[in-house]
Amino acid sequence: MTIAVCLVAAFSVLTGTASAQTQNYCAIYDKAVTTDTATGVPVVSEALLADWNAALPCLVRILRSLKDDVGPQPTQQTRSKMLSVTGALRNIILKFSDPNDPKKVAEMAAFIKAFRDLDDIVAVSVLTWGVRGDSPDLRSNSLLVLGNVIDNTTVCVPLTHLSDPTLVKSASGINGRANLLSLLSVVAPWAYKENSENIARTRASILGQVNSNDPNLKGTLARLENISKRLDDNTETSNRSVPMPESWRLQCKAYVEGFVPKLPSFQNVEY
Repeated sequence: MTIAVCLVAAFSVLTGTASAQTQNYCAIYDKAVTTDTATGVPVVSEALLADWNAALPCLVRILRSLKDDVGPQPTQQTRSKMLSVTGALRNIILKFSDPNDPKKVAEMAAFIKAFRDLDDIVAVSVLTWGVRGDSPDLRSNSLLVLGNVIDNTTVCVPLTHLSDPTLVKSASGINGRANLLSLLSVVAPWAYKENSENIARTRASILGQVNSNDPNLKGTLARLENISKRLDDNTETSNRSVPMPESWRLQCKAYVEGFVPKLPSFQNVEY
């Protein structure tokens, strides 16, 4: 056996072992967010969340594992697991939510960086279904998480959901749309060229659809106005004129084109 083949074989053994160890370690978190009943929502214990650096990879892994189960009408078991996972992430975030405590501010920044290093379009897509879902608690949890970690690599996900014509037809569609718009406003001031243009087109499209006199749409209109103001902060000398890195763009393009239900138009999500 050549040296190169030996090295490949050794690497395969090592990575396989590491993967198995991760899976075994995360088994306690898998169990913590799973219930055998159709109505219960398990709560991840404080003991499992005490070291968030240890918990986070497992919680993100669980999110990714739900990619084929989420959607407009998830099963009660899927909704329960989503509530449990997002509730755990919410508990971690709230521990750091004190802007007057430098130590907590630093910890929050570390959490956001770690989450972004671990997440991807799949994990963010799962959370985005939660943001627009029919459970108020799940919408709140998912929005809190995504509001802190959404960035230029993943904002194409809520943009895609905003182009889904079934969104506003759902029972929670108005609230879901408002939540998704809130996510756009987070990235708008530093959005790269493609994202900035898609955010602007999406905002204009939705503004043209809503009745400004409808009292039920005050929240939607306020978010649309906020997006406009924050887009104005993204000038030609900042990210607005900078094209997305090709790998980011292609991942977003694949997500848009593979979205289910299929979008009737890609006009507001051109990648």
